[in-house]
Amino acid sequence: VIVMKELQSDSDAFTSSVDDSRNVVVKNCKNAIIKLQGCAGSMHVMDLDSCTLRADPIKGSVLIERCKDCTIILAEHQVLKIISFLLL
Repeated sequence: VIVMKELQSDSDAFTSSVDDSRNVVVKNCKNAIIKLQGCAGSMHVMDLDSCTLRADPIKGSVLIERCKDCTIILAEHQVLKIISFLLL
């Protein structure tokens, strides 16, 4: 599991390379630009505030919770549930 947490920046982008079998967790970030390169197994995104997240295609599921004022760009093969994302 690759965990990216508590990233904060107004200008720099955080980039991480992911291999095919790794699961990714991105949490508790504010004003960050996050780029994930490679095809992750799954992704769990939670508690982001004013962030931009860009990810290459995800093999499995993507779960997004409690994100506010974010731009999230990704592709995955399962149906993306964004109920909590839309309620904010």
